[in-house]
Amino acid sequence: MNYHIGLECKLADKSNPLENLTPEEVKRVYRFHPETILFLLGIVSEVLLKPFCDRGLPLPPMINLLCTLEFLATGFFHTLGATNQISKTSTFRCIERVCTIICNRRNSFIRWPTGASTQKIKEHFFHNFRLPGIIGLLDSILIRIKKPANVAFKGEYICRKCFPAINCQVCCGPDNMIYQASVQWPGATNDT
Repeated sequence: MNYHIGLECKLADKSNPLENLTPEEVKRVYRFHPETILFLLGIVSEVLLKPFCDRGLPLPPMINLLCTLEFLATGFFHTLGATNQISKTSTFRCIERVCTIICNRRNSFIRWPTGASTQKIKEHFFHNFRLPGIIGLLDSILIRIKKPANVAFKGEYICRKCFPAINCQVCCGPDNMIYQASVQWPGATNDT
């Protein structure tokens, strides 16, 4: 006997939020310009279109990406589900998948200069900024995180500004290309 339960499947609005927001609003909410978001979409969409489970109603790649960017911009989950009408579980899956895809492609975008490019970079720094012999600029920032649950290491993450953090160090060139990035150190680690 075949029983059919008359439940309607209610789909959330999965339209493209970039079409409903001004470029300034997009930059404020996602911290990227619309053109950059479309560039990132080109990187992640091929992998996101492949189903990762047999459940129905997968989220479009754009929604996956925007969920991730909004979380990375704010650090909060509670606003994401309401904004995109997505459950917290699905939001977490979006963030995990998109971050994994981007991390797997990091060598395409983050690389240290070698060979002849080193001399060109030195010339560029000297010509534009009057800095001789420079191939990269280094800076670090403390990224606020939630207090770690592991009591044994909690103190290591409390930075000099008295909040839990990760010490992020980035080295870039004159054209704003990232040569090296490290987020492996807890906030109490000195960045010099």
